[in-house]
Amino acid sequence: MNIGFNSVKDKLIWRRERGIYALAKQETKSEIDLAWLSDCKARVNAKEIAITNQKNPDQVISQVLQSGVKHLVQEAGLFLKDELDAALHMMRAPQDYLDYPLSTLFPSSGLDKSRESELVQFEYKFNSNKQKSDILDAFEKFFKSFSDSESFLNDLSLVIDELFTNAMYDAPENNLENTASGKRRDGQEFHLPDGKFGRIFAGKHKNCLAIGCEDPFGTLNVKKILERISLCLTLGADKMIRFGEGGAGIGSYLLFMASTSLYIGVRHQQKTVICSLIPIGLGDRRRNEMPKNIHYCELPEE
Repeated sequence: MNIGFNSVKDKLIWRRERGIYALAKQETKSEIDLAWLSDCKARVNAKEIAITNQKNPDQVISQVLQSGVKHLVQEAGLFLKDELDAALHMMRAPQDYLDYPLSTLFPSSGLDKSRESELVQFEYKFNSNKQKSDILDAFEKFFKSFSDSESFLNDLSLVIDELFTNAMYDAPENNLENTASGKRRDGQEFHLPDGKFGRIFAGKHKNCLAIGCEDPFGTLNVKKILERISLCLTLGADKMIRFGEGGAGIGSYLLFMASTSLYIGVRHQQKTVICSLIPIGLGDRRRNEMPKNIHYCELPEE
């Protein structure tokens, strides 16, 4: 059936009335408060936050590495205001992201323990490498409460797989230089040391889904991870297999490419929190073409 629309507004109304969780298009400059955006650009610390129109994933990573900014926000992004609010808050109070990640990502919702609990709609704690399939099965049930897209579920399962792998195999074995390769993937069951647990969590807000993972080790080196992602983008992931000490970075590359926004927070030797932010309701191609945002903070051991 060919349906014509006289305006974008008509299309949005039609999609909403049919119960389709979708965004018909990106916000454009005409729909954003340009005075607000101009004010933000004037107020942000350019050494910490960059507002960009760079859409090439390789150049996004390069801009972060070369400029040293910790927050790269896309001016043409779907959630520009929330991204900027989150960046400003992480810059002022980075520990808040480690303690209340979803409240930081969805800043209009408030920031405290009780609001964080409301936003976390899926959670699974783990301490064994054999729990990955259980986590994926549980997440699938949560996912099907709001979407029936198998391709989207496959993409999100890839995100969870990488987050779990990093927390279970790499984080316990690594050093702050990230030169170790993590535990062997030989199928033998093992547990996190000293009775420690990792945590996979997720929550929806507006038209956005956040999937995150917390580990109790704090060994992730953000610069090294970004450098490995950059190499995968430059050389091709297939050429990065067996790259050498510290791993190839292919998992981190896949995580970055599946995310619209990637958030990383590290308290050295204590905690790492990684979150992938992904819009809900877009087609696969549209979602994959979204320009990418990066946010990170690293704090010294207490």
